[in-house]
Amino acid sequence: MGDPAKVIKEVNPNRLVGVWQDLDALPKRPESFLIFHHISYAIKGIIKAPLTFTASVITGFVVYLVLTLGILILQNIEGIIGKQASELLLTIYLKENISAEKLEAMISNIKLDPRVEFVNFIDKKQALIELRSILGADAYILSGIGDSNPLPTSIEIKFKDKINLEETFKQYELNFGTAPETDRIDYSKSWLGYLAKVGESLRRISPFIAIISLIVVSFVIFNTAKLGLYAHRQEIEIMELLGAKSSFIGAPYVLEGLAQGILSSVIAISFAYFLFYYASQVILQSSLGNLFPNPVFLNFSNLLVIVSIASTIGALSSYVATRRLSNA
Repeated sequence: MGDPAKVIKEVNPNRLVGVWQDLDALPKRPESFLIFHHISYAIKGIIKAPLTFTASVITGFVVYLVLTLGILILQNIEGIIGKQASELLLTIYLKENISAEKLEAMISNIKLDPRVEFVNFIDKKQALIELRSILGADAYILSGIGDSNPLPTSIEIKFKDKINLEETFKQYELNFGTAPETDRIDYSKSWLGYLAKVGESLRRISPFIAIISLIVVSFVIFNTAKLGLYAHRQEIEIMELLGAKSSFIGAPYVLEGLAQGILSSVIAISFAYFLFYYASQVILQSSLGNLFPNPVFLNFSNLLVIVSIASTIGALSSYVATRRLSNA
């Protein structure tokens, strides 16, 4: 036998007019039947070409694994920056002769600021206790000071807003630095500036990385879907010659692409979780545990976004590939 598509092309179209008219008179199939047909046809296509489907899933798995790990790394880096920033305090060191009334007024004024998370007053005695605790075994060097305590009283301030922390610190330094009750204001300017720059850089490049990743993912998945559809090109051509609509032809392949996207993304997320789990155990048991004290995996909403992106790209890639193959 020859090519079925060529056989159909050689048939005189006038002989088929009656057939088409008879078909138009037949009752229309319900929507539920069409859905069942598309699903069953998609399953048959997967069973018919398991190697092609497996290759598509493996390709998607590699691509979505890289995407998931990239998002995971960026999330944990931002978490580290936020944690380091949250531990930064602004300390106002007070002069010796400050009165109780002025001290209470200053603390009350600071507490009224909605940006402030908490205020901690440290007197001379408490400051000495904390210094001894920091020195540990070397605290004996403080024995020479006797009953005198040279340490100043201070006010420690922690802020809620971690994003604009550097600007907030500068405002407090400007407002309280020249106050008669203030001796000096201290905070880690260089470290804070570094964290702010790294955080701002990540926030700026993250959208570009996401866009580039999606373009690469779409390109790879589209070409994989296109190669897979070549195995069905005769079926598609025959259905077109028989008058099937493009939506009817493409629906099973769209469902197949949807299944590929969901399956590959779920496998990629599962594999990424195992990599994350073992990597976090190694990190926590090493010296990096201080820098990464609490590694966090992606939350459910992020995972849902990845699966949604994968399924959408899979379905759209199969749809576009089907249309291009039909128009070729």
